[in-house]
Amino acid sequence: MIWDVLILVWIDYISALETLVAKHEDYYKQQAILYNLKESVDILPTNDVGEQLSYFKKLFLRYGADTVIASITNDIRFNNRQKAVVLIRASRVIGNIAEEGPSIESVFADEAIKMDTSDTVINNIYQAYLRAGDLNKVQQLKSQHSHIA
Repeated sequence: MIWDVLILVWIDYISALETLVAKHEDYYKQQAILYNLKESVDILPTNDVGEQLSYFKKLFLRYGADTVIASITNDIRFNNRQKAVVLIRASRVIGNIAEEGPSIESVFADEAIKMDTSDTVINNIYQAYLRAGDLNKVQQLKSQHSHIA
């Protein structure tokens, strides 16, 4: 009888811990990404596209796609349109070297569309979705933006 009660209490305790971990998982993931950015001694180059591409590759291979995205979206030297363009630029590089291949470009395109919805950026996002093979996003973008061919 007492063992049954102890087991039920233990199950409730484990369940509460799992809920707590799930609740704070995003926070700790963001903290890890920010720590990666602090640890990295390199700074995203603003002018030289070639240097940007090597920066993205190095950052991705060391920390992953989330850190590359955060390095762009948190950079106060760029306005939102520039961030969107740089995200698409990074997506091409990462799509060529990532294990998952070009499909990872959708993640970058999703972030880029949050930054800017000008025609030029939308066309580049459309191309990124095509390279990623994300046909649902292609259709969604076409229905929202009639100027896409």
